[in-house]
Amino acid sequence: MSLDRISEPLPQSISLNVSSSCNLGCAYCYAGRGGFAGVQPRPMAWDVARAAIDRLLAVAEPGAPVTIGFLGGEPFANRKLIHEAVAYATASGGRLGLDVRFSVTTNGTLLRAPDLPLLRRHPFAVTVSLDGSAEVQDAQRPRHRGGGAGRAWLIEWRRCWRSQEKRSSPRARQ
Repeated sequence: MSLDRISEPLPQSISLNVSSSCNLGCAYCYAGRGGFAGVQPRPMAWDVARAAIDRLLAVAEPGAPVTIGFLGGEPFANRKLIHEAVAYATASGGRLGLDVRFSVTTNGTLLRAPDLPLLRRHPFAVTVSLDGSAEVQDAQRPRHRGGGAGRAWLIEWRRCWRSQEKRSSPRARQ
């Protein structure tokens, strides 16, 4: 078989770097402690995200899932764009008969209670990056304004989940 006859598969997923900023200053960060060395000084704009989603949906294989991932810095620093992109991709993909799914990689410290319905109502794979215990997290992942992120992460997650559980049905908690 000749390499000329091997077809390239169409893309079924994209990763959107929605925010180069981050609220943590991890010493080992690949993104230069959230600054990306000034290469992406502003968060992704809606028109860029929409164009990327439109392109993906236009070429995606209808019989296979389509995944849109959100990453950054810290993606939830651009929360509004994530919410808009999910609503738009869900509606647009639905009109095309596509199975649209989502993923997000987050440090978890900027996640808020209003984000939980988004993550629960849509097929989301959520990856939370942790270094270990709260003490290890505090030592390795300081906030830019000082202090560690370990206990803050734990407190925020508990607050979010408790407030959501009060509003959700028993089915949603399973």
